[in-house]
Amino acid sequence: CRGSATGRRSGRRASDGVVGPQYMSGYAKLETNLVRALDVSGQDSEISLDSTATSEITDDRLDSSLARVWLDPYRVRESVLLEYRDTQGYDSFLANSGAIITRTQSLAVGSNVASEYRRAVLVGGQGNNGAQSDGEVQILDAQDDTFGYAPNPTYAPSSLTLTYRGTDDGKAQFDSQLDQYSPPSGHLRYDLYSGDEDNYFARQFYAGYIDRQGPVFAGTVYSNSTDFDVIDGLEIHTRGDAVVTLSFYKDVLEDGTPFDLISEESFTVEGKGWHRLYLQFPVEFRPNDRLFVVSGISDYGEEYPLSMVKHANEIPNNATFISSSGLTFFPSDNRLWRKILLLSRNTD
Repeated sequence: CRGSATGRRSGRRASDGVVGPQYMSGYAKLETNLVRALDVSGQDSEISLDSTATSEITDDRLDSSLARVWLDPYRVRESVLLEYRDTQGYDSFLANSGAIITRTQSLAVGSNVASEYRRAVLVGGQGNNGAQSDGEVQILDAQDDTFGYAPNPTYAPSSLTLTYRGTDDGKAQFDSQLDQYSPPSGHLRYDLYSGDEDNYFARQFYAGYIDRQGPVFAGTVYSNSTDFDVIDGLEIHTRGDAVVTLSFYKDVLEDGTPFDLISEESFTVEGKGWHRLYLQFPVEFRPNDRLFVVSGISDYGEEYPLSMVKHANEIPNNATFISSSGLTFFPSDNRLWRKILLLSRNTD
């Protein structure tokens, strides 16, 4: 299918004042889960992008006009989105052609312009209307002070250098250089719609107990569908200050009893939102293995402390559980607990 299938909005053509449709921005398309961006891998990369108007979208929704460079090795938090717009098709209403760079924070709660922690911020260039000019270089330092962030215990990029080299045969050309190599990393989560972003429009629910006397436990059976084999940590969403205990079991029995405890660690978090928690002792999790991962919340100040979504990707039946004791768990139907496994590959 062509780029026009990805949605459009109204705009005004500068040349004659005529109002007409325009293509959505690249980040808006990711937010609506209509398309996926090319994930750029490698420390040094050359990137070639179609314009939005001429883009092709594959059967698995990969858009040839969008590329993404991750500053977060686990591909969860910070990234930089690249796109190119020209004055073709619905974009004929644009005043100029140009390359666009957008800094994104996928776990931010919104795009409030008064906040320094926003989901998407344009990187202004020296070209027309803030677009990138030919040969322009942008050096973007990784944000290490965002809410809930914790420094990577191994190697991770601290800055990204992007050079826009102009167009060649109608395609935008970028050079991407990360200042530091990062070992292969990724993540596994079940609480998303089938798209790149944490869909901001999905309604979030809460579960647990109303007496504010903890603890309360949320358990999820994860099946490792990735090529990674180690759990380095988790991203956990809390409603406020809490003590979080992470427990890893081989599995959970039919009667709801977790068995064969592998590891357990506790953390203290402050504030509402996502918190990155690195394990002191990473947990082995080989491809195709199963683990029962439990997040226990105690010393919390809100009713119903467990964050969840109800309408997300399908996961196997009896994969999510809840408990007031941590000893016996009960199936929680389609309550998909808000946690993300941070994964890497054992290099030994």
